[in-house]
Amino acid sequence: MQSTFAQELQETVDLARWAPSSHNSQPWTLIHIQERERASALLGEALQEGEQCVVLALNSARKLKALESLEIEMLMSCGLFLGLFCMTLGVRGHDWRLRWFCEAEKSAPIAALEQEQGCLALTAVRITPNSVKPVADAEAWRRLALHRRTHRGPFNPLRISDETLQQLLARRWPLSLTGEHLLMRIERDQPAIRRAAQLVKQYAVLDFANYKAWRETYRYIHFSLEEEAEDGFYLQSLLGPQSKWSSLFYRCVLAPPVMQALRPFGAPQRMADQLGALVEDSSQLLFCHLGEEHMTPKALTQAGARLMEVWLNAQEQKLAIHPVSVMLQHDQARIAIERLRDENGRMIFFARLGAIKEVFDKSPRRKTNGIIAAG
Repeated sequence: MQSTFAQELQETVDLARWAPSSHNSQPWTLIHIQERERASALLGEALQEGEQCVVLALNSARKLKALESLEIEMLMSCGLFLGLFCMTLGVRGHDWRLRWFCEAEKSAPIAALEQEQGCLALTAVRITPNSVKPVADAEAWRRLALHRRTHRGPFNPLRISDETLQQLLARRWPLSLTGEHLLMRIERDQPAIRRAAQLVKQYAVLDFANYKAWRETYRYIHFSLEEEAEDGFYLQSLLGPQSKWSSLFYRCVLAPPVMQALRPFGAPQRMADQLGALVEDSSQLLFCHLGEEHMTPKALTQAGARLMEVWLNAQEQKLAIHPVSVMLQHDQARIAIERLRDENGRMIFFARLGAIKEVFDKSPRRKTNGIIAAG
């Protein structure tokens, strides 16, 4: 049974690894608990014959650390992966249930696992293989997940209809996975979008000019399509096709020491202006808030899973989502964009939303066997 499930787990993760994440850092680890006694201790109840247990964890070695606020994005990134993983299990005919670790004090078995793996354990997934009718067509689901990309370039001008908006925000996934605390709003009012764009031009420079934050970001930018990578993103996904010499130019000019040297000449501000122009050209924006009382690892991970559901809904409608995370990583910028929406709670996701214009297909991904760990 273990060898059969190991293959099933590999194939499920092979699809789930295409979930988006901040900087495409993919900060998750999935720990397959192979000892039944240990699995039962982590689940808080006996693992039944034929059942399996895996633990989703935030990998401390892979997470972004330059700014304290990035912890929110790391937890949401893990939730994006969890959402795609669990729903893929269902598509493959496997039942699953979650036991969240984040709310109560960590038990000794959980603490031992975290120390052993160098991670923050978020939830255990109890899996009963081949026990339910598949919840969707497997091939259609695979195509949907594999075709989803983070589109960072211009969008086609298309105002989303009310009907499409309903389909985009439709809830079909279990609340145990997605939670019910994330508030999602889509802005279609052009004056409001222009005001948001002006805030991006004003405040995004805080991130681009921050040496520590930009040094971490720069490590995730790949300047040649021939460069093999398992995380990060290619310059071409931002700026379109580049010649060898233009790629070399950007590699040099965007290097953190050079960026610092160019600060007096306005280089970070020009980058902020370009990002603001993309926001201004958007037909709609997506804002996501979470109440301050729900800013917990569990709720943030669930928010990521809910965002994964919406992202796949968008892909079905041939719509693209481009996070504008720089506005949420510094308190001054985040508070300014929060005031624009005047919602209760903290904004944890802000993105451009529009029709896919050009597809940049190449996106680095970790190998499946690098994601699954034995525990």
